[in-house]
Amino acid sequence: MNVRYRVELSQAERDQLKALLSGGKHAARRLKRAQILLAADAGASDEAIVRSVGVSGSTVSRTKRRWSCWPARWSS
Repeated sequence: MNVRYRVELSQAERDQLKALLSGGKHAARRLKRAQILLAADAGASDEAIVRSVGVSGSTVSRTKRRWSCWPARWSS
């Protein structure tokens, strides 16, 4: 079964992820996850996210699933 998870970010969450991407040193994994979440929130398909971010399809679906199930954990 192919389950699709929907990512809906609040404006504060969007701002936080954009700030993460815009400056400073951060782990590549964290930056890729931020890019995935922002693209998913903008309505991009999983295939488009795979091409634009440069990750596998399983990384996209896993990131979206984790965000959908536990968004509060990601705020730190």
